[in-house]
Amino acid sequence: MTRALLITALVVAVAPCGAQQPGLRDTEFRVFYSEFIAAVRANDHDKLAQLVAFPVKDWLVARKGNVETIGIMDAFPVSGEKAGITLTAADRTLGSPKAPIMMLEYAAPTCPHCAHFNAEVFPLLKKKYIDTGKVYYVFRVFPLNPGDLAAEAMARCLPASSYMQFIDVLFRNQDKWDPEFGMTDVHGGLVAMGRIVGMDAAQIDQCISNKAEVTRSSQVGEDAQKRYAVEATPTFIINGQIHTGGFSWQDLQTLLDSLAKKGKKS
Repeated sequence: MTRALLITALVVAVAPCGAQQPGLRDTEFRVFYSEFIAAVRANDHDKLAQLVAFPVKDWLVARKGNVETIGIMDAFPVSGEKAGITLTAADRTLGSPKAPIMMLEYAAPTCPHCAHFNAEVFPLLKKKYIDTGKVYYVFRVFPLNPGDLAAEAMARCLPASSYMQFIDVLFRNQDKWDPEFGMTDVHGGLVAMGRIVGMDAAQIDQCISNKAEVTRSSQVGEDAQKRYAVEATPTFIINGQIHTGGFSWQDLQTLLDSLAKKGKKS
């Protein structure tokens, strides 16, 4: 499997962040990811169990923390399909499940364009459509590199109610931890981000060392490619329609209002 090369330009625009196999420059991870994808396709649970032991945190710091175990099955469907989206127990959501519009965003914590959408458009989306019961919002991380996997592992250590808050912290402070901004001490940057939400260094190391979480996050990326041909972030699936790249507020409003009108007619 191939993905486009990771975009290095930091210009904020509606064009998406190019995707890359997490750790494509790292031979060991490339082997792991290839084996993982093969095991998923073959439904080889024994192989998947072996792959859970891959040490993501070793890329970020030369010491190991304790491993917190989570269930791989959290990545599998639990609630059926709505508007072309299969929800899972691991999904982080906002709004009412009864909303007429379901909006799934695939984003990466290291993606500048995702950060732009988060800062400029998402607050308006939440106020006008999510909080008013018009849109059910689903957020998933589509990892572009090991930094995304580590950041997502940290977010998953927090209570579900604090997850989106931490994602917001990561987006708003990309210049302090994101390798896309030339940061070389990614681990140190992530520790600083964790402290903002009350995590200490030991807890952060334990979270990043969660091999099962790496497997789950990687499978989310694979599923996104298979189901929706996701190759870049942000990508949105809105009532079954796939949109790659960021939205302006005006364009997003136009689309959502159009979908809402269609829903009233049906």
